[in-house]
Amino acid sequence: MLKISGMLASCAGFLPTRIFASKGSHTWRNWGGNLSSHPRNILAPRSEDQLIDFVQASSKTMRPVGSGHSWSALVPTGETLISLDAMNGVVSHDPRSVQAEVWGGTKLFALGPALESVDQALLNMSDINYQSIAGAIATSTHGTGLGIGSMSDFVRGLRLVTANGEVLDCDADNNAEVFRAAQVSLGTLGVNTRVRLQNQPAHRLHQREWLAETEEVLEDIDSYLHSNQQFELFPLPHTTKSIVVITNPADERSEDTIVDHPEAVNDLRQAFELTRVLPVGGEFVYKNLLKLAYGDGSDRIGASYNVLAHPRVVPFMEMEYTVPAELGVQCLREVLQVIRKKAPDVGFPLEYRYVKSDESMISMFSGRDGCCISMHQFADLPNWQEYFETLEPVFRKYEGRPHWGKWNSMKEPDIAALYPQWSDFKRVRRELDPAGKFLNPYLLTLFGETRHA
Repeated sequence: MLKISGMLASCAGFLPTRIFASKGSHTWRNWGGNLSSHPRNILAPRSEDQLIDFVQASSKTMRPVGSGHSWSALVPTGETLISLDAMNGVVSHDPRSVQAEVWGGTKLFALGPALESVDQALLNMSDINYQSIAGAIATSTHGTGLGIGSMSDFVRGLRLVTANGEVLDCDADNNAEVFRAAQVSLGTLGVNTRVRLQNQPAHRLHQREWLAETEEVLEDIDSYLHSNQQFELFPLPHTTKSIVVITNPADERSEDTIVDHPEAVNDLRQAFELTRVLPVGGEFVYKNLLKLAYGDGSDRIGASYNVLAHPRVVPFMEMEYTVPAELGVQCLREVLQVIRKKAPDVGFPLEYRYVKSDESMISMFSGRDGCCISMHQFADLPNWQEYFETLEPVFRKYEGRPHWGKWNSMKEPDIAALYPQWSDFKRVRRELDPAGKFLNPYLLTLFGETRHA
């Protein structure tokens, strides 16, 4: 029988990419399968000195690559990919400030245990953990929590190897403007080799999940947001139901309990598709199947990094927009109405979360608290892009900013209107990389620029 934790666990997923230094003809693909390229070189430096040599030796395009979990074309290039997989682990830590410096190639699934070994934990994290920390920061990857920022907001310092091979250390006091740009950079300012993170003491969490009426939750949204450390909602299309997820500190007396069902979303898919072909009463049958499947809900209790992250094995496509927090409920209601009218065959759950504002230049949360609404579709279905394009006008109506790592069709004039510091970011980027070494075709178009090599 379906379990809620299992369904959430399988709403996304991939295995981490492994890349080794090599030359010749290669094929790179992202996890979703909508992007591929044939880079001439794939480099995996084992030290900053080696990376500097690589960067200085080439005038061609170089793109940093993490775990390939972006659906937007940030990575593809026919020239050189640079992976920091070999540069991983904790560099140093400070128990007084509860900060740690880590290598940019450190994967989130390894970072949790590594920080726990020095009695630290991330302030928050995404609900997948295969990304590299540098990649997660580059796209403002986030979890949920009204008073908690994205992972980029936890950065207190970072190191860049720029286009000319210069090593630039940045924080709020040194190279401050570059720092605010580099907190979310799309990998366009240089290669982010080290990151200094503000953490918290290692701790345990209790995550509770259950099935509820969507409208009842939305009517009481302020209570959910202010009485829980973290809140998120998974609305189920073509029903009145949603999965509610709240996360709070665990009781010290509670025992760890985490059970995952990574492929349960396929059961949800089969149930939805079955009820679509019924001549009458399909929605009624589907709602009752959901009640049977989810019962009284489920709990996840354990170390924070184990509770927040879920295993992923079912490929899907994703689009996410962040609207001003105060417009989130209104926007979600309209999105669900459009799905009911124009996307009758979509059964994949939506995801609805809140994230605190930050001071970076081009984070989705720059200067405003955000409500993030994610759309998904199974990767093997050909109509995913048509589905997303149907919903994009709704998000634009509500001043939505697209997630940098997820599919969208926004162009530079639209993006520039959403970010007051867009021109400042472009200026900093040009100062650090005037020839456009770190720009691929997608990024050249995004910034409205041409390469000047």
